[in-house]
Amino acid sequence: MLEKSDNGFTDPTITIEGMGNIIGSNNIVNIKSELGKADRYLAKSVPPATTKSFTGRAKELSNLFKLLCGNQKVTKIVALYGMGGVGKTSLALKFANEFRAKFPGGIYWADFASTRGNPWPILRAWARLLHEDIGQLTDINTCVEIMRSAFHKHIIEYGAILLIVDDVRESWFEAVQILKSACPSNAPVLLTTRDVELAHSLGSTTILHLDVLSTDCAVDLLGKLAGSI
Repeated sequence: MLEKSDNGFTDPTITIEGMGNIIGSNNIVNIKSELGKADRYLAKSVPPATTKSFTGRAKELSNLFKLLCGNQKVTKIVALYGMGGVGKTSLALKFANEFRAKFPGGIYWADFASTRGNPWPILRAWARLLHEDIGQLTDINTCVEIMRSAFHKHIIEYGAILLIVDDVRESWFEAVQILKSACPSNAPVLLTTRDVELAHSLGSTTILHLDVLSTDCAVDLLGKLAGSI
C-alpha cells in the first residue's frame, strides 16, 4: 500500500519490470510498475487511440481546443465534470488524439484508477520518457523537483506539453496536486471528474459540464455499436 509521511507520499520498493504500453513524444517505452509484492500498476503517459464508436461532442471539442491550445504563457486548468458514464474519458481521449500535433512535447496521461491514486508509477513512467532516472528515489518532493526541471528542459527542446488527469476523486486530491507540481506552472492541464467542488479545489480556471448525448447522437452511437457486434 502507498504510505504517507509528514513530507507527503513515500514509495517503498517499486521495481520496473516491462510490459505495459507507454507512448510519449516520439518515444515508446514498455513499463509495468510493481509496488511491494502484490500491487501492480500500469501507468500510461499518452492515451490509446479513440474508439471508432465515438460520436458527437463537436462543440465540446471546439471549446477544449480554444481553452487548451491558446496562449502557452497563461496557466490553464480545464475540468470536465459530469456523472459517471457520460463520456468524460472518451472526450478527453478524443481531444488528445485529435489535437496531438498541438503538443509536440507530448501529451501525458494520468490514469489514477489503474494506480489506485498512487502518483509514483505515473511519475516513474514519465521520467523514463524524459530520460530521467528516479528509480531509487523515495522522497516525493525531490522527485517533483527533478521532474519539473526535466519537463522544463523538454519543453524548451520539443515544445508544448499537455497533462491529462483522468477520473479525479476526492481521496486522490493530494496525488493530483503532486502531478501538477511536477510540471511547469504554465503547462495546460485537463482534468475529468464527477465532483465539481473538487474541480474548483484543484484550481480549475474553467469548468465544463458534460451532459448526456443528444437524442440524435445517442441513436447514431447505438447504430455504431450495433454494427460492431
